[in-house]
Amino acid sequence: EPCGIVKVRDFGLAKLQDPDAESADLTMRGAVCGSPAYMSPEQIRGEALDARTDIYSLAITLYEALTGKYPHDAIGLTDLFAKKLMAEPTPLRTYLPTIDPALEATIMRAMSREPEDRQPDARALRKELRAALKANKDD
Repeated sequence: EPCGIVKVRDFGLAKLQDPDAESADLTMRGAVCGSPAYMSPEQIRGEALDARTDIYSLAITLYEALTGKYPHDAIGLTDLFAKKLMAEPTPLRTYLPTIDPALEATIMRAMSREPEDRQPDARALRKELRAALKANKDD
């Protein structure tokens, strides 16, 4: 099924950059490169990144595709980063009152602030999404 495949690309570009000796003239200390709306909390904190960072960014994309909005209503970059670090995303049901609870739970889990609370990898996220969609189709 060609439509059954999602490829996550280039989310790694959204990170806080610190210059090294070779690129000091190119990047200011603490400069943001990429798309802050899709940055995970661990990216904002400058922590090590793994597949769960991409899970977070994909969940933001799913949220936006379903609602036309971002999960954190913020004014400016500082407010956005503060909300990503300290506030829960706006529940999907706020914008989609009839959303299937299992689908909402899967996407909201993928946007958890702490990486260990998210699905461990894309296969696990796919499994949860398929289960939610199948359950919804069976209703």
